[in-house]
Amino acid sequence: MPAGAAALRVRPPARALPRQGGHLLPAVRDPVPAAGGRPRPAVDRGPADRLGIRRVGDGPVPVGGLPVPRPGRRSGDAEQATRRGGRPLTGTPPEGERRVASGLLRDLLEQHLEPGYRAAASRRAEVPPSARSRRWGLIVRFVVLLALGLLFAAAYVQASAGAPQAARTRAALADDARVRAALTDRLQRQATTERGRLSAQRAEALRATTAGSQADAALRDLEAAASLTAVRGEGLVVTVGDAGQRNDPVTGDPAQSDPAAAGHVQDRDVAELVNALWAAGAEAISVDGQRLSPTSTIRSAGGAILVDFRPVSSPYEIRAIGNAGRMQARFADSDVARSFVTFIDLYGIKFSTRRAKAISVPAASATELKFAAPGEGK
Repeated sequence: MPAGAAALRVRPPARALPRQGGHLLPAVRDPVPAAGGRPRPAVDRGPADRLGIRRVGDGPVPVGGLPVPRPGRRSGDAEQATRRGGRPLTGTPPEGERRVASGLLRDLLEQHLEPGYRAAASRRAEVPPSARSRRWGLIVRFVVLLALGLLFAAAYVQASAGAPQAARTRAALADDARVRAALTDRLQRQATTERGRLSAQRAEALRATTAGSQADAALRDLEAAASLTAVRGEGLVVTVGDAGQRNDPVTGDPAQSDPAAAGHVQDRDVAELVNALWAAGAEAISVDGQRLSPTSTIRSAGGAILVDFRPVSSPYEIRAIGNAGRMQARFADSDVARSFVTFIDLYGIKFSTRRAKAISVPAASATELKFAAPGEGK
C-alpha cells in the first residue's frame, strides 16, 4: 500500500436503493483503498437471521440480517417486534407450544366424550340414587310398559274385529259369482242345443243337391277350423294348480301377498302352456271345459283367470287332442315344461301331464259374425 494513504472508511450511500425497505440492510459500499491504508481484520457476527450479506468488499464488512417484515409493515417495526419478543415473528414456535397443540389434537381424536359429561357420569356413579328416585323410576317404567301393552292389545282387537266382516264380504261375492256362473252355463248349454238343431236343419236342406252337399262338407271343415264343433280322440291332459294356501298368523285368514311369490298360477302361465301344446302338435284344446278358438283370450281380472271372459279355477285342466305320443315328447322337451318342473320346487305349485286314449273337448261358444257376403243363387 503506498505511503501516506488515507485510512479505510466505509461510507453509506446518499439514499436507499430502489425497493429497499426492511428486507435487506441499507446498502454499503467499500471505496477503493487509499494509499498506505491498512485493512481491518474481519469480524464475524454470526449468520444473519433471515436475509443479508455476510461479507463484502476487499476488507470484509460484517453485516447482520433482520427478519423479513410482514406485508404492510415497515422494517423498523419488524426490528422492534423482533427485539421485544426476543425471536423473529415468523420463526419456529417453541417446543412448549408444539406440545400443547399436539395434546389438543390427541384429545380430540381419542376422547370422544366431553369432559363435562364424563364428570357428571362419574358423580352419578359415586352417589347412589335415593329411594325416592328409584321408586319414581319404577313407576315410570311400569306406566310405559302398560301403555305399550294397551296399544298392542287395541291393535290386535281391531284387526280381529275387521276379519269376520271381510270374510263375510268375500263369501257373499263368491256366492254371487257362483250363481252367475251357473246361469251362464245354463244359457251356454241352451245356445249349444239350438246351434246343433240349426246345423242339422241346414245340412238336411243342403244335401238335397250335389252342390249343396259339397257346400255342407266345406262348411263343416270351416266349423272344425273355427272350433265350432265338438272333437273327440286321443291326446294329452296337463294339470297345473296353485301352491298350498298360507294363513295369516293373527286372523287365521289367507295371507295377502304377491300372487307370483305365493305360488299362484297366473293367466300368462296358462297361456304359455297352451301355446306350448299348440307347438307340440295339438289339434284342439280346452281349459277347464272352455274350448279355445282362434279368437279366444286368456286374461285375469281381480285375481281370477278368465277364458273367453268366463272364470276358471285352480287346478286348471288343459286337454289337448292330437297324436298323444309325439305331442307328449315334444311338450316335455319344451322350455315351458322344463320351467314348470322347476317351479314345483321353487314355488310349490302342482304340475303334471298324462296321456289319454279318449278325451273330448266341447265346441267353442258362437263367435261374433264380423264379415258376410250374399252368395249367387241359381
